[in-house]
Amino acid sequence: MTVSLAIAINLIADIAIIATLAYVMSRASKLKPHVSVAGAAAQATVPPVRRAAERRPRGASGRLATVAS
Repeated sequence: MTVSLAIAINLIADIAIIATLAYVMSRASKLKPHVSVAGAAAQATVPPVRRAAERRPRGASGRLATVAS
C-alpha cells in the first residue's frame, strides 16, 4: 500500500467518523430519559478526607533524623 493511498483511506475514515458523530449529536434532543428527574433520589455525598490526620510526627525533637558518622 502506498503512502498516498493510506492517507486517502485515513481521510475518508476521518470524515465518516465526524459525519456520524455530527448526526448522532444532532439527534440528542429527541432522546427521552429513562428515569424521571423529579422522582430520582439525590446521591449521597462523600465526606471530605482530612490529610492532616495522616501525617506522622517526626520524632521527639521535631527534626528529621540524621545519620551520625
